[in-house]
Amino acid sequence: MNDFPLPPAEVLKRLRRPGPALSTVSGVLTTRPGMIVEVDSRLPAVQVITTKSYQLKPNPGNPEPVIVEAGVGNFGNSVGLRNPGMRQGLVELKELRTTHKLRALLNVSISGSSPEEFAQLAEHFSEVADLIELNLSCPHAAPGYGMSIGTDPQLVAEYVAAVRAVTDRPIFPKLTPNVEDIAAIARAAVTSGADGISAVNTVGPEIYHEPHSGAPVLNNPRGNRGGKSGAWIAEIARTKVAEIRQAVGSQIPIIGIGGVSNGRDVYLMMQAGANIVGLGSVFARIAPADWRSFTDSLLQEAAEYNTASVKHHRPLSEKYLKRERLMEYQAYQVRSIESGGHGTFVLELDRSLDFSSSQFAFLWLPGIGEKPFSIAHSEPATFFIKDRGRVSHAISQLSPGDTIYARGVYGKKAPLSQKPQIYILAGGTGIAVATKLAQELTERGSLCSVYYATSHEDNILIPPGLDDAAAQLHIIPDSGLPARAVRQWKHDMLLSNADMASAAALYCIGPPDFMRRAVEAAEQAGIPSDETYLSVETATHCGVGLCGECECGGRLTCQEGTFFTKGFFDRKGISITSLPNHHSLSTIGVNN
Repeated sequence: MNDFPLPPAEVLKRLRRPGPALSTVSGVLTTRPGMIVEVDSRLPAVQVITTKSYQLKPNPGNPEPVIVEAGVGNFGNSVGLRNPGMRQGLVELKELRTTHKLRALLNVSISGSSPEEFAQLAEHFSEVADLIELNLSCPHAAPGYGMSIGTDPQLVAEYVAAVRAVTDRPIFPKLTPNVEDIAAIARAAVTSGADGISAVNTVGPEIYHEPHSGAPVLNNPRGNRGGKSGAWIAEIARTKVAEIRQAVGSQIPIIGIGGVSNGRDVYLMMQAGANIVGLGSVFARIAPADWRSFTDSLLQEAAEYNTASVKHHRPLSEKYLKRERLMEYQAYQVRSIESGGHGTFVLELDRSLDFSSSQFAFLWLPGIGEKPFSIAHSEPATFFIKDRGRVSHAISQLSPGDTIYARGVYGKKAPLSQKPQIYILAGGTGIAVATKLAQELTERGSLCSVYYATSHEDNILIPPGLDDAAAQLHIIPDSGLPARAVRQWKHDMLLSNADMASAAALYCIGPPDFMRRAVEAAEQAGIPSDETYLSVETATHCGVGLCGECECGGRLTCQEGTFFTKGFFDRKGISITSLPNHHSLSTIGVNN
């Protein structure tokens, strides 16, 4: 017998508890099961965890850019309800709930285009959801979804009633702030069976222009518009929450969302009428290592805000906030493009870009889109790319003197082994990561041997500086057989010294099958699992820790780096074969 979900009365009792409590919000951070587990385990201040919005069918969302930073702490977003669909979503959440006992309440967000769709989604997700959020307010959803529903009290009542008829789960419609009379909409929702209200969704949508080019940043079929989130909507959000509270009375729980960045914001949102306070865009400004301290400090400050010591001093929580721009584009000119075999090319720009091993940057072409690419060299900024999608193809067609934009860098420096002998196995464009990695390891005293597996023998490109960084460079055309380079490395290592494994470390950069073979060879050779480093490149859409899509093993690779040890995966119970099937950042996905 499952001990989930909790009885509806218990859920509502917990939501009405006095005192400050926090929630994540739909579409931010807790968008994947791994991040739900991580937040539930690490952040006791978070009492409600909200999923991404699920639809009946999979939705790839909008092409990048999907998030824009208009100013420090102020964002616009147009993710476009990216989700795997109801069937896959339910499979993932059922596995989550059967393998991890959640401390926090699980709030499953759903989005449909008709009362029948919402009812079907609610009925299916009721077996895993403690409460269900009805996304009636997404400003960048397709026609028939989101805000086009949530602006009409009669429609809201109809949709809520349809869901009420099929589930006993507490229902929380998420309301848009883009209406004159949000009180009437909230009353209609509660009268029709809603147990509580989530408010508010993003403000807008609006167009955001990049200053240098004058071009719209966001890239979507609905006029390149996106909803406003972050600090600049805090006052609007509080005003709307206050209007809702006055309309629905004191007993209806409200999850207050919008612009919360410090303890004072939490306090003011609760004063406006919220029982639970949602955290969204602020996570872009907090390093993952500080999440616990930040969220704990929010509750402490909110509880103590009436005291003079809090009123007249800078809130403790603000010391954790990043105060610089995180997503600002810089204009570069193309210096050269050198083409190689099988669609590979080296892009050299006109200025430098400082970075550490495994860090990356987004390259943006206005009107085309952006994608993340590993940086191969700093002076000048150089990228090793494969032409495999819309963005990379457009980049390959640039000429010297053309303008391209970059933002970043993102990620974290690769962990540097203390072993005297380092082996780096890199497949395809994963070789872009090898140069800086070999440089850093060599500088700390290791001897680096690089094995470069290519899929072709003709016109092989070598990232600038790799020859100098590596003590040995082996180029191994594999003709589509990734085991060839792995076998060559294992043979060379054992031939040089049968006891070499105890003094060696392995770094592997490439697709999952390549890494799986390398791990097997490393284990057979006796290299410890904590000295086998794997660069796992997941889907990366924002770079600042908001979308949560790059999660692997409970870590955000865009914030905490792409390298994991085999020992880390063993301790997490993650098999190499279950890793995301993405190539290195320079070739991520099929649409770049």
